[in-house]
Amino acid sequence: MAMTLSARDGNGDFKYMIDDLTLLYFGARCTYRELLESENCSIQFQRVIRNWLLRTVDPDTTLESHLYYLQKDSEDYHVFRHLKARIRVVLPVQKKGFGGKEKTSYQEQLWKLDQLVELTPEQKQARGVLIRELQISKLGLMSMS
Repeated sequence: MAMTLSARDGNGDFKYMIDDLTLLYFGARCTYRELLESENCSIQFQRVIRNWLLRTVDPDTTLESHLYYLQKDSEDYHVFRHLKARIRVVLPVQKKGFGGKEKTSYQEQLWKLDQLVELTPEQKQARGVLIRELQISKLGLMSMS
C-alpha cells in the first residue's frame, strides 16, 4: 500500500509511506507529526515515535534532518538499529563527458544505519549526501516493546 502525504510545501516527491511484505518505506521529508497524524502509518511505528523518538526530537522534525544529525551514542540510534533501518541516499558523482567536460550526475545508494552515522554532518555535507528515504524492517518493528 502506498500513500502520499499532502504536498503543499513542494516536497511531495519525498513525503510518502509505502508498505510491502517485509519493509516500511518513509519519504525523508515526512515529519514525525505527519506520521503520527496519518491514518495509513503503521500503529506500531507511531508507538515507537511517541514512546522513544519524541523524547529527543521535536514532532516537526523531518526524518531527513533527524537521520542527518544522528549520532552513534544516542538512544535514537539504538532505536533505529533495532528497527534494522536502512537509508536511501543520493550522492553526486563527477563524470567526464565529451570534450573532457566534467558533468555531475547523481547515484542512489542504500546504506545501513552504521554507514550513515560513521560520517559527521560536516563530512556528509562535504560529500553531498542527500537522504531520501528511511526503510525499516517489519520484523524489527514487531519486536520493539
